[in-house]
Amino acid sequence: FRPLPGRENIVVTRDAAYETPGAAVRSSLDDALRAASDSGAETVWIIGGGEMYRAALPFANELVVTRIELDVPDADTFAPEFGVEWQLVDAGVPAVSGTGLGYRFERWERA
Repeated sequence: FRPLPGRENIVVTRDAAYETPGAAVRSSLDDALRAASDSGAETVWIIGGGEMYRAALPFANELVVTRIELDVPDADTFAPEFGVEWQLVDAGVPAVSGTGLGYRFERWERA
C-alpha cells in the first residue's frame, strides 16, 4: 500500500489490527464515507475491489471506468454491472501503457 499523495487516504478493511502509515483505517464503507465528509472532502474516489465497488455504487453520481484490453480467462472478481440510470459522457481516448497494454478511461454520470 502506498498512500496517494495530496489527499486523505482511507482504507476499509475487516482486519481490526490493520495499520498503514499515511492512511486512516475504517471498518466499513459508511464509516469511511463519514470520515471523508468530516474531513471536508468534496470528491471521494473508491479504488476497489469488486465488493467495495458494489457497496459504493448507490452513493455514486459519477463513474470513471478503466477499460483494459486484456482477456483473463480464469478471472474470479469483476466490477459490478451498472444499469440504464448511467449515461456514458466520455468514451475516453485509446491509450497504450509502457508495457504495450491497451486501455482507456470512460466517464459515466448518473442520469
